[in-house]
Amino acid sequence: PLAQGGPEKRAAALTLYLAEHGTYNPKARRPPGMDPVLGFLAGDLSGHCELFASTLALTLRAYGIPTRYVVGYQIGERNPLGGYFIIRDRDAHAWVEAYTEKGWQTFDPTPPGQYQATHPDDTTGWVEGLIDAVKALVSGLLSWMRTLDFPMTSLAVVGLLALSWVIRRNPG
Repeated sequence: PLAQGGPEKRAAALTLYLAEHGTYNPKARRPPGMDPVLGFLAGDLSGHCELFASTLALTLRAYGIPTRYVVGYQIGERNPLGGYFIIRDRDAHAWVEAYTEKGWQTFDPTPPGQYQATHPDDTTGWVEGLIDAVKALVSGLLSWMRTLDFPMTSLAVVGLLALSWVIRRNPG
């Protein structure tokens, strides 16, 4: 069935096959002395998103279909305080773009359970949201301070230290 049809049909068929017959395993290890993709194919199609995407890209290229191996991030949790998304290391992901009759299209062969396996609790509570918001604020403040010249940075640091001292001395 994969040999029939144009690039879009072939890419969709192989994507569906890998997603339905593969098993997402984020702890997959490279077989000793064997290429990781060949080990993935020779085994039980168990592995992480990089192996699924590599397999799809290489197979489509073997059929003469131009492909791009893409890495990036999936959308993470939304911070309940700021409404922005929190992107974590665990949100990293790999997928494929293939050139079809419609131009470049995205194909993700990783089994759908992948996201749930790496994101068991997808909500950020108020405490975690507050901690992240404070981290973002401090990071933004430090970035802003780096844009200042040395005397202004020194003045800003002294001002922040004085403010924290006043807050500590007068807790109520």
